Amino acid sequence: MGYAIAGPDNIFHSWIRHPPLPFVRPDHFVVQVDNPPNFRTTRYDGAGSIRSATAQELADVDAEQQSAKEQRELDGAKMLKAVVLWQAQLHGKTAQQARQEILAIYRTL
Repeated sequence: MGYAIAGPDNIFHSWIRHPPLPFVRPDHFVVQVDNPPNFRTTRYDGAGSIRSATAQELADVDAEQQSAKEQRELDGAKMLKAVVLWQAQLHGKTAQQARQEILAIYRTL
């Protein structure tokens, strides 16, 4: 037995065994559960219980994770990022335009 805590987006982000302390944020929801929920595939239903995530919610989570992974990889290559920004200026593009074009190429690799 424990407590699952969901944020304002109804996605669970933590699970604790003991009753939640009074400093749980007011825009978060606490649900008493028998077992820890799967944070990826379950959601708070807004009525005090847990429901399965929809296919669209799962696709959104997967896309967000992929985008975050790509951003971490791009941020990790500081020299490459500097070259990209320099090249973008030469071609009259914004950094965002250059990033989108490079990610499109990256995804085909």
